[in-house]
Amino acid sequence: IADGFIPIANLNDLINIGFDSSSTTFAIGTPFETSATGGLDKNYILVNDIDINGNAWTPLGTFTGRLNGNNQTIKNFSISIGASGASGFFSELSGAEIFNLNLQTITESGTSTGDIEFGFIAGKAGNSTLSSISIVSAQINATRSSGSNRRIGGMIGEATNNLFIIDSSFSGSINLNTGSALGGIGGLVGFVRANKLSIINVSVESHITSEATGGRIGGLVGLILNDDFIISNSFVSGSIINSSIGATDANRELSTVFIGGLIGENRTSGEIWNSISTVNITGPGHLGGLVGGAIYGSAGEVLKINESINLGHISNNSTTTALNAGVGGLVGKLGASASGGDKLSIEVENSYNKGNLIDINANDEGRSFGGIIGFVENGTKLTIKNSYNVGFISKDSNLTGGLIGFIRLNKSSPTLINIYYD
Repeated sequence: IADGFIPIANLNDLINIGFDSSSTTFAIGTPFETSATGGLDKNYILVNDIDINGNAWTPLGTFTGRLNGNNQTIKNFSISIGASGASGFFSELSGAEIFNLNLQTITESGTSTGDIEFGFIAGKAGNSTLSSISIVSAQINATRSSGSNRRIGGMIGEATNNLFIIDSSFSGSINLNTGSALGGIGGLVGFVRANKLSIINVSVESHITSEATGGRIGGLVGLILNDDFIISNSFVSGSIINSSIGATDANRELSTVFIGGLIGENRTSGEIWNSISTVNITGPGHLGGLVGGAIYGSAGEVLKINESINLGHISNNSTTTALNAGVGGLVGKLGASASGGDKLSIEVENSYNKGNLIDINANDEGRSFGGIIGFVENGTKLTIKNSYNVGFISKDSNLTGGLIGFIRLNKSSPTLINIYYD
């Protein structure tokens, strides 16, 4: 064991991470037995697999140390979401590092009455790194009775500052019952307000179902709000189904429902490189094989999508006449308002869509379907190079295009180089 690391061999040792009042004996009965004072600012290493035998786990507080999982597994436990606030294995991470850790057969459930942040690693995380983390057989069941925001991710609920997730995987399901998912729901991270988010070499198999009347839902990340992100060499599979039909209010659907194979809604500069989604999406609102919506932003900000692919099928199940909603093979909607000035620029290069775009109800004449981009709003500068669509589009209207569904009042024509559709 490296110097400065306290051995964790059993459930009592895990619990004692949260206690720093007195010295205790860790790893009793093992060759690593030692006396130490616990605390959330210390460094730990697992020396055994730990089976919690289906019992409930009480989240530890804000962890600021290092946890080396040593390729061991913590399994068979449940966590209850509180009425509000952050929860997970840790409530929060701040300047922490967790690596080489496996979690297996874990569940979460609960009813919230206020804003919540939940992830199996932590509810919130900032200035922290997760590497070589594996979560399998995970299930989240969340019900909202009141409160505005649910920020839920397979690993992290909300990224509050710099967050790096590297060489990691998640496999499980997320089920949202009633209420709103406005805060962001993601297979990996729910909501991002961080200055820097890096997701590199990650695999996610997530099955997300929602009865929520609105939501930013993504196979990787639900909502990215603040500066600068990179998603690279990542693969996402599974399904996202919003069965509420969004709401019967078309205005609410347009403003609150964004669903994407990688990202639900993005509002800032970032890069997606060499990543693939095979996620099958069914829902109302803005739907994209990679990004549901890339909106707002500022002049000078750029979203780059390079060497990335959508293979998942996208089905619009809305019953509203939602003018200016977008369904796209790669991105559902670009831009913000028809009267706005310059917004963020979009560059798509060496990328393609093979997923089918399906209009289930076939009675919505206001929705735009495009093989690459569904709807382009005023002020968006769009460049597409060396990219193509070969997915089938079921909708037949003047708002359907093999590459772009509809461009509204844009200040300049898109730059299209070496592109095609079939």
